[in-house]
Amino acid sequence: MTRHELTALAVLLTDRFAWNLSVYDRMPAPTRAPSVGERTTVTYLVQVEKRRPGAGRWFSTENITDSGAASPGRLITQALDATAHGRALAAKLAPGTDLLMTARLQQVGRERRDLDRPPRIGPLVFGVSRVDATSWARSHGLSGSPFQRTRRTTVTREGRPMHHTQGTHESVYVLPDRRPRSTPASAGNRLRRTPRT
Repeated sequence: MTRHELTALAVLLTDRFAWNLSVYDRMPAPTRAPSVGERTTVTYLVQVEKRRPGAGRWFSTENITDSGAASPGRLITQALDATAHGRALAAKLAPGTDLLMTARLQQVGRERRDLDRPPRIGPLVFGVSRVDATSWARSHGLSGSPFQRTRRTTVTREGRPMHHTQGTHESVYVLPDRRPRSTPASAGNRLRRTPRT
């Protein structure tokens, strides 16, 4: 995959799972979870690491099931298929490397600037940089990075905390959204009353 294609995949994953942009830099390739007697579904174990400013990190493992075309796990299956060749090359060049978000460099030899991201291996780069996000957004006519906007939409649509605390959910996602602030009484006042006959 190219970096542009990998960024598009990350946008789709953010839309489905509300993951932060920083999650993609170090996300291991999801592994299949053992399933008892299931032949039509596949469950993946997905490790999510959320890097926080200062000294904290937050780790989580999610079970995501591919049970058909409309299931969340179908996107994981497709992501694994799309990145398979890059991940195989990375494992050959540096045994033990198995990061999901793997893309080929378009210009080999440029020096690495972002020291928080995994180092490139040969012609491969890992994760999605802010530059990748901005470039992808510009090519699609968006004014800024698509990740924060997409994540906010997904969390608001789901109506529950997704990879953040309840406090963050309430202060960042619920309070700015006008829909949860409407009380039943104020909603009732807006309803048009019909006269009884």
